[in-house]
Amino acid sequence: MPKEKQKKDERDQDRDKRLVMWSGVSFFMFLIVFLWFLNIRSVLSNTDSNNTSQFNLKEFSEEFNKTFEGIRETMEALEEEEEEEVESVSVEKEEEIDKENITALKGILEASSSTTTINN
Repeated sequence: MPKEKQKKDERDQDRDKRLVMWSGVSFFMFLIVFLWFLNIRSVLSNTDSNNTSQFNLKEFSEEFNKTFEGIRETMEALEEEEEEEVESVSVEKEEEIDKENITALKGILEASSSTTTINN
């Protein structure tokens, strides 16, 4: 019996610890969201009163498009270089394989010609 009571007490303590942890996490989450909301209100009210520093969406959009166009061109250039490199490597490997095949075929031909010479 005492062991069962001890296990029950441990489970209750674990449950209480978990409840305290989630209560603390929830409190700080609420506090952060509340302070964030207050900050946004003050930022927006300051922006409305200071119309001299307005955000120019058209200018931002043009700069954004220019930047992405530059990135796209760079990516295309890199892809072309990579394709050229892969092609040159594959050609080199094919030449290497062809040389190995020629050497192997010469060896077979010499072996078969020497065998036919011995048999005759």
